[in-house]
Amino acid sequence: MTKVLFHVPIREEQLKELEKDFPNVEFIRRNSEESVEDLLPAIDIWVTYGMNVKKEHIDLAKNLKWIAVYSAGVDKLPWTEVQNRNIFVTNVRGIHRHCIAEQVFAYVLSHERKLIQQQEQQKNNVWDRQIKPGSLYGKRMGIIGTGAIGQEIARKAKAFDMRTIGVRKTPKDTEYMDEMYSLEKFHQVLSLSDYVIMVLPLTLETKHIMDKDAFKAMKRNGYFVNIARGEVVNTPDLMWAIEENIIAGAALDVFEEEPLPKDHPLWSLENIVITPHTAGLFPDYIKRSNDIFKYNLEIYIKNRDGIEKEKMMNVVDPKKGY
Repeated sequence: MTKVLFHVPIREEQLKELEKDFPNVEFIRRNSEESVEDLLPAIDIWVTYGMNVKKEHIDLAKNLKWIAVYSAGVDKLPWTEVQNRNIFVTNVRGIHRHCIAEQVFAYVLSHERKLIQQQEQQKNNVWDRQIKPGSLYGKRMGIIGTGAIGQEIARKAKAFDMRTIGVRKTPKDTEYMDEMYSLEKFHQVLSLSDYVIMVLPLTLETKHIMDKDAFKAMKRNGYFVNIARGEVVNTPDLMWAIEENIIAGAALDVFEEEPLPKDHPLWSLENIVITPHTAGLFPDYIKRSNDIFKYNLEIYIKNRDGIEKEKMMNVVDPKKGY
């Protein structure tokens, strides 16, 4: 019997639904904070957020064939061990696109319309019209990474009459993008953009891609948003760019170190918005993730001896890292 370990907070009724749909599969549930070492030797499939999977876990999980990651990013996996064991990985990329795009525009509109400054006035009972809101109309948004999330951000940007400039490793015509550039021309896009939205996956090529030179390439009134991975940004260089007014400000949902330490200097910077890696959260997150998992599990069960990965959703290419 195939054994599946759920190491994400799945509800009892959701587990019962899976048991009903797959009566010949054993589902084991553990809270994401609980240790799983005692269960790993027997499992075939591990459902996880990916951040808690370590090299020693792969060594223990002798029967493990598939890691189903309930997030888009898979950069925290011990890829050397995963590849050596020929374990395949899927993720749930695409399910976050609406809520993350909404979060991006919460940042962007708050900055453009000066809502934070006006809220400070409200706290002090101040009526002062000297703060002048701007407008997104006609402004350029550079979207660095044009997968499902990047395209949804671009779609929403068009509703605000913005021009959209996309960056991907190999450029191609992409819906809702007015212009497309290769990663090699990344700095050119930074220089053209009023808003820079970072959506790239974390790879060896993209780590610290936002460094001093990148921030210097941005407009002086440019605004930077990171909803990708903290490690794509060199944090000291970002702090320098804000402190020296190289850019107008930033909104960050992800960080090189999470949770962000209470004494980290980022907390005290002006012109910065910090959210605790919540851009991808929305109601029914697990249900939407389960829908992808159930689709793939059906294929897995039918073809256990020769898994038809090409028919499954969101299979991760280990060479690309996404």
